[in-house]
Amino acid sequence: MLRWLKKIIVMVCVLSLLVSLLGCAKEEKTGTTETTEGKSTSSSSEEEVILTVWLPSNNESENKVMSEIMDAYNELNVGKVVVEYQFVPRANAFAYEDKISAAVTINQLPDVLMMDGPNVSNYAYSEIIKPITEFFTEDELDDFVASMLSQGTYNGELYALSPSESSVVIYYNKDIIDAAGIEVPMKLEDAWTFDEFMEIVKTVHKDGEVYGVNIAPDYGTGEWMTYMPTLFLWSFGGNIISEDGMTAEGYINSSASVEAMEYFQSLSNYSNWQATPTEFEEGRAAFKICGSWLVPGFEANPDLNWGITYLPYEKTHVAPSGDWAWGVSSTKHAKESADFLKYMLNAENIENFTTIAAKPPTRKSLLNASELWASYPRSIIKDQVINSGHPRPKTPAYPVVTQEFASAAVDLFLGADVKERLDLAASNIDENLQRYFK
Repeated sequence: MLRWLKKIIVMVCVLSLLVSLLGCAKEEKTGTTETTEGKSTSSSSEEEVILTVWLPSNNESENKVMSEIMDAYNELNVGKVVVEYQFVPRANAFAYEDKISAAVTINQLPDVLMMDGPNVSNYAYSEIIKPITEFFTEDELDDFVASMLSQGTYNGELYALSPSESSVVIYYNKDIIDAAGIEVPMKLEDAWTFDEFMEIVKTVHKDGEVYGVNIAPDYGTGEWMTYMPTLFLWSFGGNIISEDGMTAEGYINSSASVEAMEYFQSLSNYSNWQATPTEFEEGRAAFKICGSWLVPGFEANPDLNWGITYLPYEKTHVAPSGDWAWGVSSTKHAKESADFLKYMLNAENIENFTTIAAKPPTRKSLLNASELWASYPRSIIKDQVINSGHPRPKTPAYPVVTQEFASAAVDLFLGADVKERLDLAASNIDENLQRYFK
């Protein structure tokens, strides 16, 4: 209970999250209600177990395929288990997390829930979710990509697994790049260094006409400004926080981190912070650093002549990764919850979901067997997911950490002194860690 209270303090007091969303009238509730079909009336028969499940509401097609998978589970388990699932709207950046925080305060967590990858450590520390290691064999876990296993692990125990992964890549305008005579890397081992990439960006940048690079500023100043800039930090050998997730001083403001964010800041000379969402598509940016999720939309745009290539690197090649994952709460129905979780994560269901969601599957067997992911442009994403994927920092204080780092990244891109701003971020993070977690 003490850790639950810490969670509440951090999520409510530090981030001012809205616990009133538990009863939000905008909630969508879908699923199968309890049925007596196939249930014996004998006094010796076991009661049908009802599992409550929460997951974020995404686009219509993703919600539909998730519903179909869960409905199929109910059909397979008539008389034994029935899943009542609820899609929770993400009305603001923290709406889903608000609902979980509110449920903790009144002890009404669902049996099974999805969570954004970087929140796994926070929920594990707060005892909102329980370890699931025992429910999987070593061979079963070996089929998942390393970045996803890392994301779901806290203090040596596995707490969550996702059906899908993500990555950040370099999109480029073929017309602009071909006209400049630039050869784009098509193998991971040929990826540009950061210095090479900077020189190319300078070459294609034309004041008032074409920006060298777009960093998707239209995504706002929230999680994107942690997810994307970490690729520079890690590649230079820096980090946001210590390995145990409890200290920022000497990490976020280390010499390697400062050097990395100085490079990030230098891109602002060839980028437009006021860029519209379609700047790249309209030919007003030569490169775009963004997520792998843009591929289907670009493929559907007949007027866009585009390609993708690997992220550049400094010391090591690193690609940010992570996605929403399944976990089990401290429920009395642990066995049934684990059975449902394993069903959602079997190869067939992961393939069905990721095909609709246009995301890389987390099972290596699916990635390796797929013709789609073996072919360009998705082969670039696959290479990065398997060989370079790196989850966001694992710390129980992630809500504080991401807010501070994202805010610093925005300030740096807009011209703040790098060392001074990272020193301030380190101080703010450590102050909150000391107050709520030590």
